Amino acid sequence: MKSRTVEELLLEPDLTEEEKEKHLDLIQDCLERQRRLIDYRKKNEEGVRTIEVHLNHISRTLLIIHQSIQQVNNRLAEVILKNLPDSKMPKA
Repeated sequence: MKSRTVEELLLEPDLTEEEKEKHLDLIQDCLERQRRLIDYRKKNEEGVRTIEVHLNHISRTLLIIHQSIQQVNNRLAEVILKNLPDSKMPKA
């Protein structure tokens, strides 16, 4: 079956004026829905990019927090070892 364009379908002699009007309304409705879908897709892509930026920022912040906690733990271990009495010192 040969594929036909919208214009070819609307120009078909078999269609009544009412049918042509209905077809035209359906086509316009489809085009409007297509436009809205394109808009939704663009907004969705923008939202995904925004989320990626925020997640990257959160990831960097968590890395900084992790590094800070490691530094604090190392420093605390040094303080504990310096202040630990010899009797409590672990033996290797």
